[in-house]
Amino acid sequence: MGKKQEAMVRSLFASFEGSEVDLDVAMQCFASHAAYSPLPWQEPFVGQLAIETELMRQAQIRSDLEIEIVTMISKDRVAFAERLEQMTVASQRLTVHSVGAFEFDRDARIVKWRDYTDTSEHPRWLEGESGSR
Repeated sequence: MGKKQEAMVRSLFASFEGSEVDLDVAMQCFASHAAYSPLPWQEPFVGQLAIETELMRQAQIRSDLEIEIVTMISKDRVAFAERLEQMTVASQRLTVHSVGAFEFDRDARIVKWRDYTDTSEHPRWLEGESGSR
């Protein structure tokens, strides 16, 4: 169980890597009513347009993103992915440790994505105001 969901998470992360985000691939991973919380204490971005706008905002600030999945576990319609993200922000190379909690619909599309990041190392641009939620 969970193989389709794990494949969806891997596809999502792969769409972010490199010099440009493949938003077409990324958005195919989300259900139309999905919610994305880059930081769990903030209100989520709800709906594909709001999520796409936030992902575009993040992509404009960072470059050369590499994602290493350290551990992934899934059961039924839930997956957790621990990862290391290496990126360049303002000419500085950063490594950020994160865990994503994902919930899926029957078609293995993401309906909720909550990220938990070590805020001592995470770039402050992630906390900025952006887009409609």
